[in-house]
Amino acid sequence: MNTASIRTHNEQRDNDLRSSYFLEIEKYPTITFKSTKIETKGKDKGTLTGDLTIKGVTKPVTLNVVKYGEFNDPSMGHRIAYAAETKINRQDFNMKFDAMLDGKFVVSHDIQINIEGELLEAQEPAKVGSSPKGREDQAAR
Repeated sequence: MNTASIRTHNEQRDNDLRSSYFLEIEKYPTITFKSTKIETKGKDKGTLTGDLTIKGVTKPVTLNVVKYGEFNDPSMGHRIAYAAETKINRQDFNMKFDAMLDGKFVVSHDIQINIEGELLEAQEPAKVGSSPKGREDQAAR
């Protein structure tokens, strides 16, 4: 993920997140996640474990994943919708900002990560000069 793409619909907060207080986007332009293990925990649930790298620090994290939809789209093919969530301690990734207001941290050390997305099954590209499946059968009749 490109760290400069962070958007919260609050310009001041976005600038703080991009600054040296948090993500340091000039020095660390990406956040990466590389999966290492997938486990099913029932029909539509599971966990996805992998290595999360933020600000050059890599830590293992486990996301709880729920499939909440699956369908075949005529134009895009087989699709699976999912949600995933986990919690990290931002200090583990060298985000040390610790301002306090009225005796409480302005930003929690624990950060909830929520992801929603779709998986698309790879489509094989059509071969040049080939007819769509089934048409040659119709032409032969």
